[in-house]
Amino acid sequence: MKTHPTRSSFDDSRPPVEVPPPVAAFSLKGSLSPLLVVPALIPALTALFAPADVLDRLPWLHRFTGWMVAHVPYMDVHANSTIHPQMALLVNCLVVAAVPFLSLVTFWQAWVNYPYLLKRRIALGRAPIRQHVVVFLAPFVTVFGIVAMVMIAGDPSWAPGTTTHRRGFYAFTAFILPYCAGFAIGGQLLNIRLFIDTYLLKKDIK
Repeated sequence: MKTHPTRSSFDDSRPPVEVPPPVAAFSLKGSLSPLLVVPALIPALTALFAPADVLDRLPWLHRFTGWMVAHVPYMDVHANSTIHPQMALLVNCLVVAAVPFLSLVTFWQAWVNYPYLLKRRIALGRAPIRQHVVVFLAPFVTVFGIVAMVMIAGDPSWAPGTTTHRRGFYAFTAFILPYCAGFAIGGQLLNIRLFIDTYLLKKDIK
C-alpha cells in the first residue's frame, strides 16, 4: 500500500514522515465491515419487505417485540401511529436492538486499530479540538434521533408521511440511525484516547 509523505504537527523541524493509508473500509476492521453493515441492514430490509401482519405470521417475532415493549418505555408509540403497526413495531425494535451490537463492534475495531490509527494521526497532525468535541457530542444526537423515531407518534411536521406511509424513507432511517449511533457510541474510546495521546501526552513516532 502506498504512503504519502507529510510533516508531523508536533515538531515542524522533523523531516517528512510517511502517512499510513486508511484502514480498508470493506475489511472486518473497516467502516463498511460486514459486521456493521449486515446488522444495520436488517431493520431497513424489514421496513421494505416485511408484510403488514408479520407478527401474526411469525409468533417468535411477536414474543421478541413484546419483550422489547415491556422493557423499553414508549417502544410502541410511533408504531401504533402508522398504517402498518406490526411492521413498524418490529423495525423499531430491531433498530434499538442493533445499536448495542454495532457499538460493541465499533468499540472492538477502535481497540484493535488504535496503534495504527495513532500512528496515522501523528503523521497527519492532531485533529482540531472542535472535531473531538463534535465526536463527543455525536452519541447524544444520534440517540435522540432514535428516540424520536421509535417513541414519538406520527411524523415531523416538515415531513408528513415519511415514516408512517413511505417505506423507502422509513427504511433509510432504520439503516442510517443505528449505523451512525453505533459509530458514535463505540468510537468514544478512540476519540478520548486520541485526544489524550495527541494533546496531553503529545506522543510522537520514535
